[in-house]
Amino acid sequence: MAVIEKNPDVDVQEFLNKLNPPKKSYKEQLMTKMHWEVLWGTICTIGGIVTISVMITLGILQVFVEKFFLIVSIFGIVPLAVGCGLLAAYNNAKKTLENLKDND
Repeated sequence: MAVIEKNPDVDVQEFLNKLNPPKKSYKEQLMTKMHWEVLWGTICTIGGIVTISVMITLGILQVFVEKFFLIVSIFGIVPLAVGCGLLAAYNNAKKTLENLKDND
């Protein structure tokens, strides 16, 4: 309130919007989550596929050290599973968004 009293030419509505910004709608929140799901799902899936491909290629070339098998498989399988899960969540959110658009 002191800011408004000291500066009478301040737009009160703009000041209140900056002080307490309006919440995003459900659709906007869903769109934001969908963008993050696609981004991280793609990154994790590609990372997992590349790691597993390197492991298979090194196994074929017989350069692969056996004691690193567990570590490399964890760093390949876990990101691949997380990426697939995020992309599945994206598909689910896309269907939900389509249902929301139909209901409007």
